[in-house]
Amino acid sequence: MLRTIIIVFVFATFIFCQVSSAAVITQIEVLGNRSVNQSLIINMAGLVVGSELRPATIQEAIKRIYAMNLFSDIQIEGAESETGIGLTIIVKEYPRVMEIEISGNKKIKKEDIEEKIKITEGKVISQVDVRTAVDQIKSLYNEKGYLTARIGSELVETEAPGGVILKFEIDEGKKVRIKKIYVEGNEAFKASKIRKQMKNKQKSFFRGGEFKPDQYEEDKEKIIEFYKKEGYLDAQIVSDSIWYGPDKKNLFIQVTVSEGERYKFGEVNWEGNKLFSSERLSKLVRFKEGDIYSQKKYEETLGDIYFLYQEDGYLYTQVEDKTTTRGNVVNITYHITEGVPANVHYINIQGNTKTKEKVIRRELSVLPGQRFRRSRGH
Repeated sequence: MLRTIIIVFVFATFIFCQVSSAAVITQIEVLGNRSVNQSLIINMAGLVVGSELRPATIQEAIKRIYAMNLFSDIQIEGAESETGIGLTIIVKEYPRVMEIEISGNKKIKKEDIEEKIKITEGKVISQVDVRTAVDQIKSLYNEKGYLTARIGSELVETEAPGGVILKFEIDEGKKVRIKKIYVEGNEAFKASKIRKQMKNKQKSFFRGGEFKPDQYEEDKEKIIEFYKKEGYLDAQIVSDSIWYGPDKKNLFIQVTVSEGERYKFGEVNWEGNKLFSSERLSKLVRFKEGDIYSQKKYEETLGDIYFLYQEDGYLYTQVEDKTTTRGNVVNITYHITEGVPANVHYINIQGNTKTKEKVIRRELSVLPGQRFRRSRGH
């Protein structure tokens, strides 16, 4: 007597009936597949005639088939008998794109849109793929300044079984330009100075004022970076907003900053230095105690310390800069792990098709066995 068992997988949800823990698979067939080979589905499922069937085996089989990204629905039915259980894998394939139609696009070529979405004729497509494509087209229009563009999509069945026409209807809207960038909370610098740090610019006689969303976050980072270079280490953007004018053509931006205190350089101390004295290292410092803190001078000093050690062959020197603040004063301690000097072991010469190697070696300023110096290594 046969007893039918259905194991269903729909949108990652499993529904199980009882399966004998020692049932043997006697047969496997596939239904519903139009373009995907039956053997490929069975092989991907990992099901083998003659092997024992357990609930965990079914779960894994469904996961593997679903991972092929070719099916929207998967069911496994089992017909149990005295000799074992016969399995039927029932699949519903995603449709295949037979044609792509794009309408309403005047400012962006169809070829550029197709390049952006990466969907080609003959490709299987899901609703997730369609939503992703819509977002990509929207992003493309945003890059061009059409922030109010609307993208509609539709899958239309064709006479060919499993085939669809992918349609995009585009309402481009109007190109949006930045009418005004407002800066609030600034006391140390004029708004024009802060706006200068941004890549997004207001519309003017010389500039189109196109808004570039992908650069907006970078613009805010640049504003904070500017403040820190000027000694305002606690500066931050406390709020920002973007809105459209009534005509949807003009865009407005408001950035509110909190500047905080302006910091000054304090004491500089040295630790771990044996090769060079603290007095020698202090001559490299590009700032004095009491100077307005400058991130640029801070980084340049660190670079000079590394150069000094590398010029003497200490390529692996590590400098850990520890900063402490007291009020608005930044004290710095440079902790140096000098390591050991590096010597030149071997010089390999390549690409000399006309000049003999011995001629090139004669002109070298550094030779094997000598101490490596950074200025001679270029």
